Amino acid sequence: MYVLLSLRSVSDVYFLGQVGVDPQAAFATGFIMILMFLSFGLGCLFQVNSLVSKCVGKRWFLRCGSIVWQGIWFSLIYGIAVICCYFAAPFLFRLFGHDANLQVLEVEYFQIALPSAVFQLISWTVMHFFIAIGRPRVPLIIAGLALVVHVGCGYGLITGNGLGMGVAGAAWSLVFSSATMAVIAMACLLVPRSLRKYHTSNFRPRRKPFREIARGGAPIGGREFLEEFVWNVILIWIIGHFGNVHLAAAAVLISIQDVCILMFDSFGTSSVALISKAIGSGKVRRAENWMRVTWVIMNAIALICGLAFYLLRDWVIPLFSKSPEVVNLTLSLAFFVPIILLFYATYSTFDHALAATDDNSWPTIANLVISILMLVIGGAILVVYFFESHSYGAWTLITANLAVIAIIFLGRWENGAWKPT
Repeated sequence: MYVLLSLRSVSDVYFLGQVGVDPQAAFATGFIMILMFLSFGLGCLFQVNSLVSKCVGKRWFLRCGSIVWQGIWFSLIYGIAVICCYFAAPFLFRLFGHDANLQVLEVEYFQIALPSAVFQLISWTVMHFFIAIGRPRVPLIIAGLALVVHVGCGYGLITGNGLGMGVAGAAWSLVFSSATMAVIAMACLLVPRSLRKYHTSNFRPRRKPFREIARGGAPIGGREFLEEFVWNVILIWIIGHFGNVHLAAAAVLISIQDVCILMFDSFGTSSVALISKAIGSGKVRRAENWMRVTWVIMNAIALICGLAFYLLRDWVIPLFSKSPEVVNLTLSLAFFVPIILLFYATYSTFDHALAATDDNSWPTIANLVISILMLVIGGAILVVYFFESHSYGAWTLITANLAVIAIIFLGRWENGAWKPT
């Protein structure tokens, strides 16, 4: 599911690379800003997975429908709040300090793409529900259909072969594909008779489950927001000092590695359901076993995908840009991808495992402190005193930060503070 969704941004980077360096560079900033504002809501909605999984584990099926609907109400409220960022867009993108022409493209993408927030959040909620009740094929089908719509729209709207709208076409593609995904997700939730035992038509707003999602998910959402801000927004802010070619190269690398990163998050989401069910049933050893299985699978995927990308880099990277400067720079930075994937595999395993135990506040605080020290302060030092390191310094910082957090999260899990006494 996550891989299919990540391929939407890969297709955007590919199509924009055929248009020029500036549209590709603008997409890097615009898309990451959309994700940053979405990330808090998406993180909160992980609670839908956890709460429904625990109800299934305890065979409280009647509560499941109410939980997913509170997630949908939360999605509507938070999504509308995100759309209100439309008016702040010019100010937000001026903070990056990019040239005026690039800022115009960034603002254009961001403002057009904002309505997709509501659709993505609703889809996310419903897909978490299906994962929690053990029907992962449904989210896979939903994401696959959304990808087909997105690629079709991208080809027709972005490139000169269609309307040639450039970065605006990429934004409209995101809106159309996200709306398609939301409509299909709601149909899958409401139509099948087999879901009646979960009371999926129980749409009435209810205070208690809504609070459980908002309050319980806030630490996760805060951590997701923080991750997006310090790992991507700060990264783009640093790299933006070095010019549009460096931004375009970052867009290519981020989109490629996100395919694997979202694959890890997919396994992580599934592990949340499995670990939560085990803990809800009082089976601590089973929860630990599910964590170990997830860790092994993620590291195997990281090793295979990282090596495959690096070995095929001379063939893959030129597909994403017609600019020799962008291609050469991206090729020189390609060795960071397999290293980042290996560290992220460990990070994602224990991040999701801790979330399944409702241990959310401590990881969020630890992530915040470490990221401020290493990325915010370290990034400022890099720009001022080590400017000549260019993108190499920025990618080194993000890799080191990820490695430290992954090790700390591993230690938190092994400490066993989450185990019931």
